[in-house]
Amino acid sequence: MSADERNDLPPLAAGASGGGHHPYRDAFGEAVPAEPSEPVEEIPAATEKATEAGGKPESHPQFVGTGVFWGLVIGIVLAVVVIVFAAQNTAAVGIKVLAWHWLPPLFVVVLVSLIIGIVLDEIVGLLFRSRRRRRLAERAELHRLRGKR
Repeated sequence: MSADERNDLPPLAAGASGGGHHPYRDAFGEAVPAEPSEPVEEIPAATEKATEAGGKPESHPQFVGTGVFWGLVIGIVLAVVVIVFAAQNTAAVGIKVLAWHWLPPLFVVVLVSLIIGIVLDEIVGLLFRSRRRRRLAERAELHRLRGKR
C-alpha cells in the first residue's frame, strides 16, 4: 500500500493507541471498510469484567457454520439406506424358537438383530463403566484416608 493510500484512511479514533495498528486495517495490513458489512457481536459482560479486573478474557470458540445440520444429513442418508435395504430384502425367512415358528421378511430379522446387538453393547458398556467408576472412587477414598495420617 502506498503512502497516498495510507493518508486516505481516516485518522485513529480518539483514545486509540497508535502502535502501528490502524482501526481500519485487518491483521494483514489491508484496508477494511469503516462500517462492518455484517453485525458485530457484543462482548459478554463476564468477559468485560475479567478484562477490567486485569485478567485474561475468557475465550469461547465460535463456529461459523454453513447452516447444514450434519446429524440431520447423516440421519436422512441412513434412512434412505434402510429403506432401500428393506425394499430389496422382502423375502420371508423362517425362524423357529422352541415351539414358535415365525416367517418375517429378511430385513426385519436383520434390523431387529442389529438393534438387539446395539442395546446389548450399551448395557455391557454401562456395566463396565459403572464398575470402573466405583473402583476409581474407592481408590480416591483410599488415597484421601492415607493422606490424613
